[in-house]
Amino acid sequence: MKNSLSDTLDRITILIADGHSLLRRRLKTILAEQQDIQVVGEGMEGPLLSRVEACEPHILLLDLRLPRLNVLKMLARIHAKSLQTKVLLLAEYFTEDFVTKALQDGVHGFVPITTSATDLVKAIRAVCAGEFWVQRRLLTGVVKNLRQRVDKLEGFPTELRAVLSDRESEVVIWAMQGMTNKQIAARLGISPKTVKTHLRNIFRKVSVSRRAQLSALSLGLTPDPSRAAPQPPPVD
Repeated sequence: MKNSLSDTLDRITILIADGHSLLRRRLKTILAEQQDIQVVGEGMEGPLLSRVEACEPHILLLDLRLPRLNVLKMLARIHAKSLQTKVLLLAEYFTEDFVTKALQDGVHGFVPITTSATDLVKAIRAVCAGEFWVQRRLLTGVVKNLRQRVDKLEGFPTELRAVLSDRESEVVIWAMQGMTNKQIAARLGISPKTVKTHLRNIFRKVSVSRRAQLSALSLGLTPDPSRAAPQPPPVD
């Protein structure tokens, strides 16, 4: 049965995914002392998604050091199943570029494994409340990176904005950067099938048949109408 705050007497439910037994025990000890937090399970790299789906915790405390862990794929699968679980990453060290990308992929928080018990609990409570948790030393660089990406959105041609929905405009932006449907899906929290549908609609609205023509149009160039097909081919 899925958990909710009301189901657990307003307790925040946590699933710990960490392959290091010593750290896992430390985390469980810290969290066991909090009356408003409940550890509902542990998961390794194998059955992790199944465990998340089974108990749907408020927070997945995920160690980046897990062998063969693909965070992007994990996030995409969580989004595809419409799970409300928020991801809080654990690692020895985070870079500004990684944090920027991970935030856009749907991660809500980043906690060094050496963090204090007090800060770990603060991070969990903040993320559960819908906030983001990022180390102060990373904030300046992350904000700068995000502003640069926003500038790209603001430079999007008004002609395209006039015919595309907000979601379609977002899809175009990421497609222009060479992302695959799966990558766009993970970035926007939707399924690859939905991305494909958006691209078909976009191609139809702007009368192009492939991504290269879409990129040319978004840069203010005029694609050759003779090369646009009435019915666009499947979008990969």
